[in-house]
Amino acid sequence: MTIAQIPFTLHHSRSQEMTQAAMIALKIALNLQSGERILIMANPDGDLPVIAQSVYNAALEIGACPTLLFQPARSRVDFAEQATLAAISTEPEVMFSITRESLGNDPRGLTDPYKKGSLTFNHIFYYLIATQRTRGAWCPAADLDTFCRTVPVDYEMMWVRARELNQLFDAAESIHITTPAGTDLFIDMEGVQGMLDDGDYRYAGHGGNLPAGEVFCVPARNSYGLAVIDGTASLLNGTLIPKNPFTIRIEQGQVVVIEGKEEADRFKGTLEEMRRATEDQITRGIIASGHADTYRRNCLHLAEFGVGLNESARIVGNMTEDEKALNTCHIAVGDDCYGQAPAVAHLDCIMRNPTIEIALVNGKSVRIEPKQPKI
Repeated sequence: MTIAQIPFTLHHSRSQEMTQAAMIALKIALNLQSGERILIMANPDGDLPVIAQSVYNAALEIGACPTLLFQPARSRVDFAEQATLAAISTEPEVMFSITRESLGNDPRGLTDPYKKGSLTFNHIFYYLIATQRTRGAWCPAADLDTFCRTVPVDYEMMWVRARELNQLFDAAESIHITTPAGTDLFIDMEGVQGMLDDGDYRYAGHGGNLPAGEVFCVPARNSYGLAVIDGTASLLNGTLIPKNPFTIRIEQGQVVVIEGKEEADRFKGTLEEMRRATEDQITRGIIASGHADTYRRNCLHLAEFGVGLNESARIVGNMTEDEKALNTCHIAVGDDCYGQAPAVAHLDCIMRNPTIEIALVNGKSVRIEPKQPKI
């Protein structure tokens, strides 16, 4: 039997840019090979279908075996379609998620978490990557401008910069962040390793965002201080662009106070919505009773600290791009996505123009000042 490999016909003024960006994503970032299976998952919203179709076409041109699946958009606390989760369970060599907000939660993973040693994963997508069965990329809040502008970057240069910063994270005792808006935050790095989201997803067990460009970690429990959010902040449905910066006070790795004007109230409302979703899933037995207290506690967990490195990214209200922008850093509240602190959502918050002082275990320190992007 002969199968006709017919690409989509793209009637769009930026078709050529999309095709170029998709090809760079697949050939450089994901190292997609002829004959490999790639599962492309998207929502039928806005620019997402045409981005997904351009990725499908690029996969065909490489000689890979693409499957394109659409499901309705999901918030960070909704469930993915069962058909989507079933497709992921076939363990394709490459997975590519292009969604408005989230792929959606995995109810099986919430009830009976997937395990890798001492780590637990509440979604099959991340579990398959963590167990080196697949590799992948995900583009939440994707739009055409972000995809065309921030995916075609100099990956080799970004990999070098990211690895240098990651080495500092690995050697750190603590990190002190200050910003002109008033951030004064200490990240405890005891026992903490840096992690890369630098677009090098070429091998099984690797995955991350496109656009790429950050080094991050899951802070230790003794982190504390003030994070003044003057960039953007994740909501459960969308992104908050604050006119007035708001302050998140952290003690022992937990959010304890949120202060500010209406922006603070909106972010507090999102945390309350996450708490209600957690209780609902506990009541319905989706989150097993033995994990209930962990999920409740992690609604306020300091899940991440990261530094943006992508010179083509800027703060536009698209969180996947915002957190990669040069001269930014960010924290996240909720799920750490790496099996140490499960929660029903992961909420990023961006700070502009940070000065970052890294205290190393050898007694030395490294100070990183904001840099001007190339013109």
